[in-house]
Amino acid sequence: MRYTAGQEPHADVIVPSRLAEVLIHHVDLDLRYRPQDWPAWFTHEMLSRTAAALTEDGAMTAPVRLTGTDTGNVFAIGAVRVDSPVIAVRSAN
Repeated sequence: MRYTAGQEPHADVIVPSRLAEVLIHHVDLDLRYRPQDWPAWFTHEMLSRTAAALTEDGAMTAPVRLTGTDTGNVFAIGAVRVDSPVIAVRSAN
């Protein structure tokens, strides 16, 4: 299989990739499905990957910590310090 951008993924990432596409596009298409409706495991996985990618490519100019007030999950973006800003939100329904 080849993605439209030309990448040829390993077989073990195709199904999770397609599932992510469906879940995200349900929100994009305004089908009365919101990010709050995503399964907790999906939200955790996507936030982990996004935080890692933003840290690796240096896209964030200031470090920040994302905290789920209901789950206790913490995601660091950049070189987080004790005095780094914290964005605390409810993660799940």
